[in-house]
Amino acid sequence: MLKLLKTMPLLRSLQLNEVLNNSRLDSIDMLRWNTEYSVSLPHISQLQLGNEPPHCMTILEHISFGPAISITLSLNYTTTIEVYRFSSVLDPVAFAIRTVTTNTSLRTLSISHGLGLYKINLKGWTSDLPNDPPDQIPDPRLCVYFNLVREDVVEPFMDRLWIMLPCLEYLRLYKVYFCKSHRSSGSIGPDFLSTLLGALQSRAANGVKVKRLDIRKAINLAHKDVERLKDTVDELYWDKCASFQDLDYF
Repeated sequence: MLKLLKTMPLLRSLQLNEVLNNSRLDSIDMLRWNTEYSVSLPHISQLQLGNEPPHCMTILEHISFGPAISITLSLNYTTTIEVYRFSSVLDPVAFAIRTVTTNTSLRTLSISHGLGLYKINLKGWTSDLPNDPPDQIPDPRLCVYFNLVREDVVEPFMDRLWIMLPCLEYLRLYKVYFCKSHRSSGSIGPDFLSTLLGALQSRAANGVKVKRLDIRKAINLAHKDVERLKDTVDELYWDKCASFQDLDYF
């Protein structure tokens, strides 16, 4: 596949889904060290890539892009990948962020949950989008659709995400599950609220507060939690539209 792409230097758009599915991880690791398969696609503006993270990373490492690239990743973290290798699971996300921010920074991030607690959707822009209505928002430079499958990887995923976005100024949260149970924040399962609060407090302590936090249609978020978040950002908008659920499984 990579050899074929080398014959298409003028390619403008590329979509690859499950292209290395039958390859073993050890053979994929060997491919990473083979420069024979390096591909340059300087004119490409859109890349859509879907697979397990190690497969996606192998493809990303062998293709160089121009500065105007927009990347969409659909990543599946399955139980076949050991927890101790989780740091490598986020490598394609970090790689994509570095690629789309070659000449700028991601300044706006949108986070939402898909159909299930462990399905996380990210969208990132290099421009400021604090108050734009939905029909006027430009296409994002980065999209990541992450099926985490296991609850023990949600918190480390979010912890590393904040580290990868040092210039973040605007954060949008839409239909986010802040806690697994609304009855006792942070006591059961993955706790997005405490991870978010810790990241925002750390930024505030270092003088890099997020300028605006926008929360819409929150799930398992109490008024007292909103007040705690207010102290960590310059401006917080909450639509006060919240639902409460006990999430036993997904």
